[in-house]
Amino acid sequence: MQDFAADYWKQTVDSINKSNPATPVGLVGLIYCELFLSSHRTMGGVSDLLKALIPDGNFPNQLKQIVIAIQHLISQGTKPENIHIAGESAGGGLVLQLLSHLLHPVPDSLSVPSLTLPQGSKFGSMCIMSPIVSLKTKAASHQENTDKDVLPSWSWGELFEYASPFLKTSDAAGPYAEAWSAPEGWFSGADSVVKRVFISVGEYECMRDDVVDVMKKFSDGAYLTTFIEKKGVHNSQYLDCMAGEAGELAVKIADWINESLQ
Repeated sequence: MQDFAADYWKQTVDSINKSNPATPVGLVGLIYCELFLSSHRTMGGVSDLLKALIPDGNFPNQLKQIVIAIQHLISQGTKPENIHIAGESAGGGLVLQLLSHLLHPVPDSLSVPSLTLPQGSKFGSMCIMSPIVSLKTKAASHQENTDKDVLPSWSWGELFEYASPFLKTSDAAGPYAEAWSAPEGWFSGADSVVKRVFISVGEYECMRDDVVDVMKKFSDGAYLTTFIEKKGVHNSQYLDCMAGEAGELAVKIADWINESLQ
């Protein structure tokens, strides 16, 4: 399965870049999801596509890349319901950018390709873990968790200060680059373009309050699962796996993804 997935994704990425040389996409690595295989007997290959990083890639370059990749998959016959999108940290913010673009297309001035799904279709799922949704450190959770999270609040602040000029490239970029700044109800109607959405954040994350605010911008419904991990830190699911453990969040994500693939 790994060999098949590696060959499939290499061909996919090569084809994308051949047809869109101005916005290259790279294949970083292939992950064999042992946790899913051993726990749920679900087989699959997961591709990690290389997105442009700041300072080389300003907003909305990364959004353009993911849109082009998805357009290609759909053009080759992949059904949207068989496309499951996941991201963590900045990648989680990018998944929210994509969802924003689907619901509120980015202004033409930013030159992001449109992404229209075939009539009656939806993406299979979007899994959003510890997303970066704000470039500010004013939320109470920043001070509350500065000695608990993987980075102190001042370190997050320096990171955001550096990244801000590359992400907030215009006034129009606001709700896309910072989901926290989007109007109330911004993500209402998400269930019209994706079957299931999962959003997680840790109780001890500096960005916890900002992520919780974004969760509230979604309309309620069975399609939406939100989870605040008790004593969890930024991307704690990875830290647990590095320690050879399957923590509560990692197990919950595995169960949720397995349900999405049924």
